Amino acid sequence: MDDHKQELLRMLKGKNVKGYDFSLQEDENKVVTSLTNSALRKPIDLNRAGAVLILSYTQVRDKKKRTTRTFKSEVKTNGPDVAIIVRDLVTNRVVSKNSFPSPTQHDSGFKTLGQCIQDFRCKHGGELQCEANRTCKTQYAALTCCLNNGNCFSVHLVFHPNSLRCQILSNVPPLEGLVLSRAS
Repeated sequence: MDDHKQELLRMLKGKNVKGYDFSLQEDENKVVTSLTNSALRKPIDLNRAGAVLILSYTQVRDKKKRTTRTFKSEVKTNGPDVAIIVRDLVTNRVVSKNSFPSPTQHDSGFKTLGQCIQDFRCKHGGELQCEANRTCKTQYAALTCCLNNGNCFSVHLVFHPNSLRCQILSNVPPLEGLVLSRAS
């Protein structure tokens, strides 16, 4: 495991990965190593994170083709627009770009942001999870949560496929959610 981690770190050429979690997945065809931002375990406040937030670095070594590719996953914001972009680290070419939809107003009157997010997950999460598993494609949702105290937030949620049929390697790390403050 240490050899795989060191190989990935060499490829990153000194990029700051302090606080990133290492993972390794291997089967007969591929070896996938990742360094994932530990901040992904809970919703991330994009107002504090800045315009670009690195989610993970992933290296995929194809044993049969004897090739290795390294990717960087990041969140980019441009005003209210939020997207997850995956780039080939060597060529800097965009491999995938997944833009979140524009936020829609969700029920208001919650005491906490967590209550609003949980209410949305209860009312709409099953449908989004079902679609993710049907298509084997990550689903993105965006909502506006306004609290009793008048604060409003733009919340961006990710629903990853989790069925056995869809358990293939993904370039988008297991992101819990993203939050942007909004004027009420």
